[in-house]
This record gives sequence, structure tokens and C-alpha cells, in this order.
Amino acid sequence: MRAGGLLPYFSLESFSIKPLDAPDVGTTVYVKGYTVDGDEPLQWEVEFPAGYHLPFRVEMAKHSLELWERLGRVEMWAAYGESALDWEFCVDDLEVRFWEAGEGRETLVEQSRI
Repeated sequence: MRAGGLLPYFSLESFSIKPLDAPDVGTTVYVKGYTVDGDEPLQWEVEFPAGYHLPFRVEMAKHSLELWERLGRVEMWAAYGESALDWEFCVDDLEVRFWEAGEGRETLVEQSRI
């Protein structure tokens, strides 16, 4: 499963959530990370205060108090407030790390910000 020497997983370092409109009361963004080891998924969530509409930078280790490493997949979704039908947001400044195996240890190959 390795293409170009890269290991088939990554680390999620950080990202930004940018609301496209002020959220309603109870709007929550959820993030779930699945490790390649099959461990229990990592989970983190944030409830946006009503009317908050500024970009929010999420540093995973700082906000979740866990390292989001050896991930094969990450899911992100929002549950909208009680009276909202929809709420639009975008994910920006996604920062991930890619790894390769070498000399009996994993080595950081590249840190990308998309």
C-alpha cells in the first residue's frame, strides 16, 4: 500500500472552520479520526455560540488533548441548531503530516497545509 515510500496513514495537525453564516443555537461541528491500527476512533467536537461567525483555528493536540496520528481517514460534519434547517461552513488551512519508514523508524516526510 505504499506509493513512493509513504506509509498509508497521516497525522492531522490542525485546520480552520470558517462559518459562512452565523450559526443557530446548538450548532456543533464533530471530527472523528480512524487510526490504521483499528483502535477506538478519536473524537472531538465544538459547539458554536449563537451568532458566532469568525474563522476558528483548531489545533488538534491542543484542543482535543490527544495526538491525531496514524490516521487512515477523518470525517467531519455539523449538527445544526434546533430551529436551523442548514448551516454552511468550510474547512480551510488543513495541516497534515505524511510519514515514511526508514531505518527501523518512521520519519516525517512532508507537512502540508492545504
